[in-house]
Amino acid sequence: MPATKEDVVRLRAAYEAMRSGDVTPLAELMDEKIRWIGSESLGDSPPECNGREEASAVLKRAVKRMPTRDMESVAIDGDRILAVAYWHEDQGPPGIDRVYNLLTMRDGRIVKMEDFFDRAAAERAFSGTD
Repeated sequence: MPATKEDVVRLRAAYEAMRSGDVTPLAELMDEKIRWIGSESLGDSPPECNGREEASAVLKRAVKRMPTRDMESVAIDGDRILAVAYWHEDQGPPGIDRVYNLLTMRDGRIVKMEDFFDRAAAERAFSGTD
């Protein structure tokens, strides 16, 4: 089933909640068996999470380190959403101002999430040419 505009509305609300440190709305969008592939370059441990509980714990730590980010754009292609968010004034990781979250949706739930800090790599993955 393709991602929907309602999925995007819920995703935007979840990102907005994260601005105040509340990760619950995003965690509630995650499937119980979500697979989240993060980035080793940020020192996140583990760089890959399996399951909502583990992903939620990593998300809570990340939001404490890098609290405020705003949604810049969202694109839908089939069952995938590419969400681009940016940090204000050095609030993100050193030398990085944007994160590209590639989300695979199934029945309104995020079943897979991949983080990219390189636009070209994110776009290749989103288009399936990676």
